[in-house]
Amino acid sequence: VDEPGSSSEMRSALANLYLAHSFLERVAGRFVAAETLARQSLGLFKSVANDHGVASVLTSLTNIQRFLGVYDEALKSSSQAAALFKKSGFTRAEATAWSIHGWTLLEADKAIDARRVFATTLRLYGDSMSWADQVSICAGDALAAHRLGQASEATDLAESCLAQAEEGKSKQVRGWAYYAAGIVLGRNDLLLDSAAIWREMGYPGWLMYTLSALVRVNETDSSPAYEAELSALKSRLFSEKGNG
Repeated sequence: VDEPGSSSEMRSALANLYLAHSFLERVAGRFVAAETLARQSLGLFKSVANDHGVASVLTSLTNIQRFLGVYDEALKSSSQAAALFKKSGFTRAEATAWSIHGWTLLEADKAIDARRVFATTLRLYGDSMSWADQVSICAGDALAAHRLGQASEATDLAESCLAQAEEGKSKQVRGWAYYAAGIVLGRNDLLLDSAAIWREMGYPGWLMYTLSALVRVNETDSSPAYEAELSALKSRLFSEKGNG
């Protein structure tokens, strides 16, 4: 199917297969394999001029690049994804891409820029955004405000984020909310609940983020246990990268 004469349908089908496989690898914490599969999918979608497919892969690739810590590449991927979703007329997906872009800026220590992106996304797409994206933006904005020392606003956003998260049934969304609010409000119970969700769902990447937060904010006798679990998890997640 990689031959020049392959049909567009076959190439698109294979691209979707690679993208699905990449998602499974990312969720399992095999980020290098996930990136390789995503790039195979990207090439196939580009070969058939499928802008929506390319944008979908770029959105997924952004999240892989975030875990790998290559934030400049991730920011390019997310902004390109948003532009292609706009071109294709998928407004809700465009909002998702900008939400992820904001989180990437936050993780790249660009909290001011992250807040600007979150505010603009809410202003432009608030009425059409999914509930999950609304909670995600609220959680990210709470963390950004917290990092900028805007304590009162960060607290209000964290509490709003928690309230919004409880309105739905998504464990993943609650995991994000608990993670952000746990950091902002200094509540270990929320961080522990977040970690429990990631363990239950089998999401080691997000578990790594939450354990890192527990190590940073926890000053109890439990800290060495969190540090040991985090160290073991990082060794497992990034051994693939070292062996590549």
